[in-house]
Amino acid sequence: MHVKANPYLRFAIPFGSPKVAKSPKLGVNACRSQVNMQDLEQQKFQVIGKGNKQRWCFYSDDAARMLDTYLKYYRHHSCPALFTAQQPIAGSIGRLSYRTVHQNWRRLIAGISELKGVRLHDLRHTFATERVGLMGIEELRALMGHESILTTLRYQKVTSARAETVAQNALEKLAKKAMQI
Repeated sequence: MHVKANPYLRFAIPFGSPKVAKSPKLGVNACRSQVNMQDLEQQKFQVIGKGNKQRWCFYSDDAARMLDTYLKYYRHHSCPALFTAQQPIAGSIGRLSYRTVHQNWRRLIAGISELKGVRLHDLRHTFATERVGLMGIEELRALMGHESILTTLRYQKVTSARAETVAQNALEKLAKKAMQI
């Protein structure tokens, strides 16, 4: 089977670039993931990122259904990689390459004017930016696989509305504390 004929390749992209399927980081790094069925039952898998660092990725019920279909009908079982591809000339089976993911991303967004110029990696930034206020910065650091918290802090953009809410909550807490004294 040639990888270009694989409709579930579209599903691989959201993982590496967390927004499309509400699923963190698969895409490029998932090319280096191995299948562990116990982990998949828990809707998680490990990826190997920069510097061969491993991190856990978690995904939604919708993504789990797509992954189950991919594993059942499209994945080459002769290779331990989570996402596999057949080399077009040699016919050998191996891990899905970054180049293939990138080419499929470009084809997927072609003709969608809102996505013109959006890089696959931009979705990772979107994932981090959207979650920075929803979880602790240390948890986000772990999900993103950042070694330094300073890298994660780049995504923390405080809006004036959020700053006002935090300030009001702090003032209320101080007022309550003062009334207790």
